[in-house]
Amino acid sequence: MIYEEHLATMTTLTDNAFGEERSSARSQYRQFGMLRLPWLRWAPQKTIADLWADSRERRKNPEYMAKLRQLQKELDDDADEIAARVQEELELRKLAQEFRQREMEEARKPIGRRYARAAKSRRPKF
Repeated sequence: MIYEEHLATMTTLTDNAFGEERSSARSQYRQFGMLRLPWLRWAPQKTIADLWADSRERRKNPEYMAKLRQLQKELDDDADEIAARVQEELELRKLAQEFRQREMEEARKPIGRRYARAAKSRRPKF
């Protein structure tokens, strides 16, 4: 259990109740949380050279390398699938843009007799 003082939830408590709640949370943290912490101090700290040597040892293991290649292949397949989907989406957007452009050009053109130019002899004289 990790001890934190949640002020947002404790603000509804009275002054005395707030202190009691905080002290009970601290005591529970000391009772349960701190007992699990000392092993972190007992573990020997590894240097970068130790970590590098461990990685070299792991790379000598054929099972580890096979698993690593399998994971890399899965990542590459996912990346190829995502790239294909992105390409399809780009093509679809390009087609949609061309369609919108065509629609706008057709909307500018005059439609029907109302916009057609009447012959000079049929024009009303004002």
